[in-house]
Amino acid sequence: MELKVTRWKRYGHDRLYANLPDGTAVGWADVRTGDITVLVADYRDDVIAVLTHHLRDSPEPALPQKGPGAEARPMLPPLTPADDLSTNRPGESLRDLLAESGPGLIERVVS
Repeated sequence: MELKVTRWKRYGHDRLYANLPDGTAVGWADVRTGDITVLVADYRDDVIAVLTHHLRDSPEPALPQKGPGAEARPMLPPLTPADDLSTNRPGESLRDLLAESGPGLIERVVS
């Protein structure tokens, strides 16, 4: 069986698709990992043979270079029990802040 191999690069994926002459996809391979997925079991041997051949002959994909400091990410402060939303009512801390600050401008003018 003659399968046509096409490359597909979208959404962060780099794949080689094995298609029948009518364009129906029967399998694909992830170029980065080399994993082969057979979509139609009847063509399993042909898909594996053609995709293995293309993966072996294609150059390794260029991985993005990470600049200096790319590994250093800012660390978040550790969470405390007061930060746990399952034990706090929504807006409770804001209501407490408003109660401590006293009446607002509109409340003082209207009163």
